[in-house]
Amino acid sequence: FPLPPPATSLPLSGSIQNHIFVAMFDVNDRYIWRTHYCGSISEGGEDVRASGSSFYVLAGTSSPDLVPVDGGINAYDDPTFNGVSDIFLMKFDAQAELKWASYFGGSGSDECGLNGLAIAPSRDIYIVGQHYAGSSPTNFPVYQSTGYFDGATEAGRNGFIARFSGSDLSLKWCSNFGSSTY
Repeated sequence: FPLPPPATSLPLSGSIQNHIFVAMFDVNDRYIWRTHYCGSISEGGEDVRASGSSFYVLAGTSSPDLVPVDGGINAYDDPTFNGVSDIFLMKFDAQAELKWASYFGGSGSDECGLNGLAIAPSRDIYIVGQHYAGSSPTNFPVYQSTGYFDGATEAGRNGFIARFSGSDLSLKWCSNFGSSTY
């Protein structure tokens, strides 16, 4: 369907497989802005969440073409595609300007959960998903600061939950949960 040019121009190249398209409409269904993300292989947008009208976060699974955007001095920034598939996180401001983009994952196959994002009233960003370690542990970024923590990565599938600061985008914590048999 025809729309005005995108507010933010992200890479548009590659094959015609799964790619990401995001659009914002007001409460009266009037178009406000749109953007897209398209790499050379395949991307899957799993969830998008809004923090009121302040900012928007998009998460999904990506091929190795994410264009990283440094979110600031304390932000979690991983510009390296590490495995079979990695999770990507993107933060847009209210004017659709991309403020942060980072991979998140280890050397296995990492996936954001469907509807796996939440934004707390504090504006902290939570993400849940799974990472697949195959027959050996991966370098998935588990990190403890306080509270519950399971740093053991078992062979097979592992669930995870991570918390990023809404103000400076730093990784507050990331913990495994479950077991290789769920």
